[in-house]
Amino acid sequence: MILVHTKSKGIFTSVDMLKWEKENLRNRRKLFAECTWIRRRVDEWLDKNRKVVVMGDIF
Repeated sequence: MILVHTKSKGIFTSVDMLKWEKENLRNRRKLFAECTWIRRRVDEWLDKNRKVVVMGDIF
């Protein structure tokens, strides 16, 4: 069983649109990297014929 807690971070303090866009892109890349790692781990377990359950709040 893999318990996951990945969430995109809302940006509420940035008033500058360029800074907001950079911060938003950085957060999306971090979320993508986390989800990619989880997927690789699940694939490893499935290749070993293990049963896998992924639970948590992923969005």
